[in-house]
This record gives sequence, C-alpha cells and structure tokens, in this order.
Amino acid sequence: MMKYIPRAGWKNGSRTMRVHQCVCWLLILLVGGIAQAADSADLQLLPAPDDFFAIGEETPNPAPPEGKVLVFGLFNHPRLSIAGVENIIALNTDGTPIPLTIETNSIFYEFDRIVSLRFSFLVDAEQADDPETRFTLSWGNDITAKNMEVSKIILDPEARMRIRRFQWGNADLGGEAAQISRIEVIADMTAGYHFLWYLLPMAMIFALLTIRKLYSRRPAE
Repeated sequence: MMKYIPRAGWKNGSRTMRVHQCVCWLLILLVGGIAQAADSADLQLLPAPDDFFAIGEETPNPAPPEGKVLVFGLFNHPRLSIAGVENIIALNTDGTPIPLTIETNSIFYEFDRIVSLRFSFLVDAEQADDPETRFTLSWGNDITAKNMEVSKIILDPEARMRIRRFQWGNADLGGEAAQISRIEVIADMTAGYHFLWYLLPMAMIFALLTIRKLYSRRPAE
C-alpha cells in the first residue's frame, strides 16, 4: 500500500507564490496611485492672434467685464488624460482656483479620456499684465472643479485689448517647446470604416469556394 507524503517544498512554494502575489498587488496599487495624482503646467499669457476672434456673421460671446482679462487657448499636454471636464482647473499665484469655461466642441477623446480641449478663464487685469504673476493649470482624478461648459467660445474683436492667449511649457526653451501649444490633433473620421478592407479578401475567398462547390456538384457528362 502506497502512502502519500506531502513534500515540504510544496508548502514553501505556496508561501513564496503568495508573497509574489502580494508584491504584485502592491505595485499595481502604487502605480494606480501615481496615475491618479494631479499633474500641472505653468501658463504664460501672450497677446491673442487675429485668428482667435469672430469672423463674418458669428456672434461673439460677451466681452470680459471691466478690470478683467479673458485668457483663451488650446491645451493638449502630452500627460493630459482626464475622465471629465471637472478634473482640470487653473490656479492663481497664491493657489486660488480659477474656474474654466470649457468649449465642448473642441474636446478630443482618446480611449474615453480627454486629451485635448479649448477653454477660457478670467483674471484680474493687473495680474495679467504683471510678469511676476504665475498661472498654473492643474489636472487629475483628485480634482473636482465647478467649470462651465459652452458649445463654442467666440471672442469679440472689439475687446482685443482685454483678451490674451495662454501658452504652456517653458517659453525659455523656445522652438518646439514654445510652439507645442499651437499643435492641433486631426482626427480621421473614416477610421471606423477601415476594417471593411479586411473583409474584401475574405469575401473573395468565400465566393471562390462557393463556385467550386457548385461546380463539384454538377453531374459528370
């Protein structure tokens, strides 16, 4: 009669496996916590170009109130990936949050996450003209801002002196880093139909097999 004797190494192996699983879970939680941490970028205010303003019969949005400057621009930072428009906010030098007006028509999604959008916000005119004033954009899952949404932001050319555009990144680097905020994402609207090309060879093979089967069924003469 054979007697089964469990090996001691098997028990130790189970413990080792459990330790490895715990380590893996800790790493996953750590990476997840890092991914959810807020990110930020400094903003530089510059004069608004002509293509920012309403053209033709477009009705512009209300001009910024007296003593205020409206800041507008496109933000498509490489690290931008948020679930909703409430996960992004502008901050003043002292950390005071500044609500944004989000242009919903400009929002671009990638894997159900916002990676590009246009928005505007109001600041005091004195702060906008003060080179020492620092504006920061912060985003992440732990941010819940009360931003406003509009379908389109149309700027009034008559209020040009009270409108600025923002540029993100280090302007001292110049070149690519200074111009990256002007890059726009062009979406391929026909991407959803490209898979049809893969069906064409399959359809041809199916048709040839069907013809061959029909001919094979014909009685011999």
